[in-house]
Amino acid sequence: MVYLKYDSPFIFAEVNSDKVYWQRQADGSFQKVHVEKKVVGHKISTKAVGSDEREDITDSYKYPE
Repeated sequence: MVYLKYDSPFIFAEVNSDKVYWQRQADGSFQKVHVEKKVVGHKISTKAVGSDEREDITDSYKYPE
Protein backbone atom coordinates (compact mmCIF):
# COMPACT_ATOMS: atom_id res chain seq x y z
CA MET A 1 0.00 0.00 0.00
CA VAL A 2 1.28 3.43 -0.86
CA TYR A 3 0.79 5.76 2.09
CA LEU A 4 0.33 8.96 0.15
CA LYS A 5 -2.74 11.12 -0.05
CA TYR A 6 -4.31 12.08 -3.36
CA ASP A 7 -5.44 9.35 -5.76
CA SER A 8 -3.00 6.51 -5.04
CA PRO A 9 -5.66 3.80 -4.44
CA PHE A 10 -7.56 4.89 -7.54
CA ILE A 11 -4.45 4.80 -9.74
CA PHE A 12 -3.45 1.39 -8.36
CA ALA A 13 -6.95 0.09 -9.20
CA GLU A 14 -6.69 1.46 -12.74
CA VAL A 15 -3.58 -0.56 -13.52
CA ASN A 16 -4.10 -3.69 -11.45
CA SER A 17 -7.79 -4.57 -11.62
CA ASP A 18 -9.96 -7.45 -12.69
CA LYS A 19 -13.07 -6.96 -14.82
CA VAL A 20 -15.89 -8.81 -13.05
CA TYR A 21 -19.30 -9.65 -14.54
CA TRP A 22 -22.23 -10.10 -12.16
CA GLN A 23 -25.75 -11.41 -12.67
CA ARG A 24 -28.69 -10.38 -10.51
CA GLN A 25 -30.57 -13.37 -9.12
CA ALA A 26 -34.36 -13.63 -8.67
CA ASP A 27 -33.99 -12.87 -4.95
CA GLY A 28 -32.08 -9.62 -5.68
CA SER A 29 -28.64 -10.93 -4.77
CA PHE A 30 -25.75 -11.00 -7.23
CA GLN A 31 -23.71 -13.94 -8.49
CA LYS A 32 -20.28 -13.60 -10.08
CA VAL A 33 -20.44 -15.16 -13.56
CA HIS A 34 -17.12 -14.28 -15.19
CA VAL A 35 -13.76 -12.64 -14.38
CA GLU A 36 -11.27 -11.22 -16.89
CA LYS A 37 -7.88 -10.78 -15.26
CA LYS A 38 -5.84 -9.48 -18.18
CA VAL A 39 -7.90 -6.70 -19.77
CA VAL A 40 -7.08 -3.70 -17.55
CA GLY A 41 -3.79 -1.81 -17.49
CA HIS A 42 -2.02 -3.29 -20.51
CA LYS A 43 -0.06 -0.10 -21.19
CA ILE A 44 0.65 2.89 -18.99
CA SER A 45 1.97 5.89 -20.85
CA THR A 46 3.20 9.40 -20.25
CA LYS A 47 4.63 12.14 -22.40
CA ALA A 48 8.39 11.76 -22.79
CA VAL A 49 10.62 14.48 -21.40
CA GLY A 50 11.83 16.85 -24.11
CA SER A 51 9.60 15.53 -26.89
CA ASP A 52 5.99 14.88 -27.80
CA GLU A 53 6.56 11.13 -28.00
CA ARG A 54 4.78 8.55 -25.85
CA GLU A 55 6.88 6.87 -23.17
CA ASP A 56 5.79 3.43 -21.97
CA ILE A 57 6.14 3.31 -18.16
CA THR A 58 4.13 0.11 -17.61
CA ASP A 59 7.00 -1.81 -16.02
CA SER A 60 7.55 0.98 -13.48
CA TYR A 61 3.99 0.82 -12.14
CA LYS A 62 2.51 -2.62 -12.82
CA TYR A 63 3.58 -5.95 -11.39
CA PRO A 64 3.99 -8.73 -13.96
CA GLU A 65 1.02 -11.11 -14.01
